[in-house]
Amino acid sequence: MMILNQSTETVNEQQVAEHNDNLELYLSQVGKIFDIPHIIHEPHGKQHIIDYYVSGKFGFLLVFSGEGFYHYGISYDGKHKRDNFNEQARIVEKYIHGSDSKNVLELAYGMGANTAFLARRNPRVMFDGIDLSLKPLKRFTKFSNVNFKRGDYHDLSALEDDTYDIAFVVDALCFSTDKLQVLREVKKK
Repeated sequence: MMILNQSTETVNEQQVAEHNDNLELYLSQVGKIFDIPHIIHEPHGKQHIIDYYVSGKFGFLLVFSGEGFYHYGISYDGKHKRDNFNEQARIVEKYIHGSDSKNVLELAYGMGANTAFLARRNPRVMFDGIDLSLKPLKRFTKFSNVNFKRGDYHDLSALEDDTYDIAFVVDALCFSTDKLQVLREVKKK
């Protein structure tokens, strides 16, 4: 099983050491813009996360893409194109093809855009998506190879163990209250 994030680069020990050496500088720069103590002490719970996305749904649709994405796009040339929102899914698709995957799980599917994009392009692969709120856009539920389920990625016990070839998450693992628990759950699946 592979667990993917948005970065496919390998980080070596020297890069980690350089990053750690500059951590105070980075935190200082971030602290000039954001109230770090407020962010650290902000409530983190299931309902808080649901409220954040429900209250921001219109804004995400309007500002980000209008296509059902809850994340930014990736641009390799620095120019905004609507298709940039599909780049994260295209990266996952490379892993699907490279490992001849048959079952794929998306954690925190949002409105379902990434899963639907992949399902449309890979009709022989089964896709499950799990999210705190079962609110995929209707146009994304029409694919016969997609199952959207309500659930929390901290507890995947409703899903069968040893089922998925690939599990992925785009721009939502940051909301986890226990990232190690999420990784343990994904490993079982």
